[in-house]
Amino acid sequence: MTTTRDYYDILGVSRTASEDEIKKAYKDLAKRHHPDMAVPSEKKAAEEKFKEINEAFQVLSNGEKRRLYDQVGHSAFQQNASGGNPYGGRAGQWGPFSYSGSGAGGGFDSGDFEDPFDIFESVFGFRGFREKARKGRSLRFSFTIEFLQAARGLEQEITVSGKKLKIRIPAGVRDGTELRFAGEGEAGPAGVPSGDLYLTIHIRSHRIFSRVGDDTYSPREISYARAVLGDVIEVPVLSPENNEGQTLIKLRIPPGTQPGTDFRLRGHGFPRLHQPGRGDGYIRIFIKIPKKISKAEKELLERLKDLG
Repeated sequence: MTTTRDYYDILGVSRTASEDEIKKAYKDLAKRHHPDMAVPSEKKAAEEKFKEINEAFQVLSNGEKRRLYDQVGHSAFQQNASGGNPYGGRAGQWGPFSYSGSGAGGGFDSGDFEDPFDIFESVFGFRGFREKARKGRSLRFSFTIEFLQAARGLEQEITVSGKKLKIRIPAGVRDGTELRFAGEGEAGPAGVPSGDLYLTIHIRSHRIFSRVGDDTYSPREISYARAVLGDVIEVPVLSPENNEGQTLIKLRIPPGTQPGTDFRLRGHGFPRLHQPGRGDGYIRIFIKIPKKISKAEKELLERLKDLG
């Protein structure tokens, strides 16, 4: 199932709603429309409504999916959408916790949306109103890291709900990735295991680098003379191996380089999450035009202008 109704309308929130407002709206609607609350003749309709509410919540409660939805709408989550999956969602195991990527593509039936009863259980601690809780309530928090920390990975001890946890964030993690810590949520009733803890990773922007997939992009200004004559310059690239997370390498600028030229540096982008290799780095050249020049510089430019 992939609804065509606007997700914000489904939850009854504005397009600028905060995470807390989205979660509150979900909790109110999910309890009201849970199939266990419907009479037998309306159970099927309630199940469809329940799925619709959970689908909207899964997209709008995830930073990266929400931004993608705001940009292109439902087509981002429809199976075989044009252009495929721009975010390359993945899932797997890393150290003591599992992770799930937040890529687009595929509808509810394709497995990209989680079971609505699993989502309900992670929020409320039980799957239905006619059964006892199977575990304590799961907790969801956000954790923000720096751009270069995402490139080299991070190990850190944090405190969540009074608990100290050592977390390991893998190199190449993407904004919106969710980490799951089994059994680190709220304690359940007697004889029932604790819920789980979910951390959604957010990544701060960088003053030089920007990221598209596993590739990085950065601008570099050079003088008019260097563009015309050619030169060798130093440019910053990611370096997950060192503590700084970046380093300088030499780049040859050929004579006659035009403004807006992109130079591709293979293997100098982000590490591919739990896969060998790295993305590429791209350097875009801009020509620096001085606002003030000396008399001698002006005379040289006048002569060049006369030469055509």
